[in-house]
Amino acid sequence: MNTKLLKAKLVALDHNVEWLANSMGISTSQLYRKLQNPDDSFSIKDVMNIRDILELTDEETTTIFFSQEVA
Repeated sequence: MNTKLLKAKLVALDHNVEWLANSMGISTSQLYRKLQNPDDSFSIKDVMNIRDILELTDEETTTIFFSQEVA
C-alpha cells in the first residue's frame, strides 16, 4: 500500500482523509488505522470503493494498493 500516493491523490482532488472516510461510510479513525497498520489492511471491497470514489484509473489503483514500497 502506497499511502503517500493515496494522500497525494486526495490533495490533488482538493479532498482529505476525513472526506474519504465519510464518502466510504466509515469513521476517520478507522480509515487512519487502515492507512497506518498493515494488519488492518483494506479489503478488496474497500479498494474498489476508493477507486470509484476517487475515479482512479486501473494503473493508479494498482500503483497505490498493490505495489510494494521498497525502503
